[in-house]
Amino acid sequence: MKAIEAIRNLNEYLIEEQIEHYPILSIDGSESPILYMVFKSQHSPAVPLEGEVFFHENCAEIRCYYGEQISACIRDSSHRTEIYEMINYINARVFPYSEVVYSSDPNYLFTPRMYITADSSCDLTITTIVDYRVWELLDDDGSDELYEYITHYCPRFLDLLAVPFLGLLSERTTVTGAISYIEHTIIEG
Repeated sequence: MKAIEAIRNLNEYLIEEQIEHYPILSIDGSESPILYMVFKSQHSPAVPLEGEVFFHENCAEIRCYYGEQISACIRDSSHRTEIYEMINYINARVFPYSEVVYSSDPNYLFTPRMYITADSSCDLTITTIVDYRVWELLDDDGSDELYEYITHYCPRFLDLLAVPFLGLLSERTTVTGAISYIEHTIIEG
């Protein structure tokens, strides 16, 4: 599979699922094509959830992150150490599992990582790299597993994590309380 096929297939899925999305193309054509997506939050008020898929030559880089409002809070926060501690916990204890809630089955297909971007944006991001050979295998078996991962798993996971992250940022909870919330709500479900 080539990047152009992956773009077309994901675009068709996004249209079918009525997920707001836009192509981002560089002016000079030197960068990889990108599909930008906007996801719905289950919170009230809604937590801004966005995603991008960068279509590189041999793989796709899938990113899901909170919007600018949350990034601004992280940039200005005096609780970055606690946020990093929670991110380390998530990378070590939560991501080995395939479902956001309701499953403790190990997931070996996707290997997401959470981090805060090193640029001035301070985006709290989940990133997963998917080789086009894997993309093609998943497309060929007729499964929507990859597309559901991109459009449901990652945004739903960030939406669930909004409670402990925003609790830390607003000083309504401690890192111990945030991790306890993740253990009871996400891991034990």
